Amino acid sequence: MSKDTIEPGQPLETREDSRLAALHIAENVRRELLIFTRDLEPAVLDQADFLEAIRQFVIRSRHTQLRVLVQDATRAIREGHGLVRLATRVSSHVSLHRPHPDDASQAEAFIVADDRAYLYRPLADRLEGRWNSYDPPEARALAKRFQTLWDRSKPEPEFRRLGV
Repeated sequence: MSKDTIEPGQPLETREDSRLAALHIAENVRRELLIFTRDLEPAVLDQADFLEAIRQFVIRSRHTQLRVLVQDATRAIREGHGLVRLATRVSSHVSLHRPHPDDASQAEAFIVADDRAYLYRPLADRLEGRWNSYDPPEARALAKRFQTLWDRSKPEPEFRRLGV
């Protein structure tokens, strides 16, 4: 039986833990969501409830922003990932970039919302990690890391061909 909630601060140990934490963050973000991911993690980020929360977030206000750094978008584009489809419909609120080649070997994956909530896995291909719905110092540190990576990144060429 799968659980349907996860407590803030609870360690991430399973794919379901990551999915539920990401969903909680997406349902509560108000202005900016940052995602750093290896391949848009379909088991976590291509789920109907998560995508609906993201859709609601980006259409809520002209001031909302979703920025995604994805190291390898090939599979996501080929398989029609929901975030890619959403980005083509609301491209003014969604930016998808590829990290600079020097940053492409980063092993981690993380999500940051509004400089207050975060999900962090030190090894993107592992399930273990941590998350919290309210930890501004940690969230700001990850947002700063994201911004450094973002400043060196470029729009993903494959996404540009799709009109994103």
